[in-house]
Amino acid sequence: LGEAMLKNTARQLSYFACDAFELSPQTDTLRKWTSTLPSDITLLAGALRSNTTLTALDLSDNHVFGDAGSRHIAQAIKLNATVRSIALRATGLGDQAGVSFGEAIKTNKTLTSLDLSDNAGIGEEGARALAERLPPGLGCLSLNFGHR
Repeated sequence: LGEAMLKNTARQLSYFACDAFELSPQTDTLRKWTSTLPSDITLLAGALRSNTTLTALDLSDNHVFGDAGSRHIAQAIKLNATVRSIALRATGLGDQAGVSFGEAIKTNKTLTSLDLSDNAGIGEEGARALAERLPPGLGCLSLNFGHR
C-alpha cells in the first residue's frame, strides 16, 4: 500500500489512519512516532507525499528507520509542499541518507530544517553528498549533523 501511495499521481489525501499513525486535515505535526515495522515508514511516506497540512515531522529515535526509510521519506518530500521541519535524530541513518535528502532538497522549496544528528552512520561521504546536491541560491535551511 505504501509503495502504491508513493507512486500515486493524484496528490490529495485528506485522511489516512493505520495502527502506527493518523493523518487528518487537522494534523500539522507528527512527533515522536515510533514503529517496529519498516513497512510503516513506507506507509507514512506514501501518505506524506500527498498530505497538505503536515508542517513538522519528528521520527527521532526510530531505530527501524535506516537508509531505506530515508529514501522513502525523501521521495515523498520531493513533492510535499507543506513540511518545513524534519527531525530524524538517532534513526540509524547512513551515508545514503545524505544522497536521498540532497536529491529531495533540489526540488522541495518549503523545507527549512533537517535534523540528522546522532546518526553515526552518516560520515564525510554522506555529508558531502548532501552538500553537493544543495541547489545554488537555496534559502534558509538548517542542517544538523551533530552527535551527542
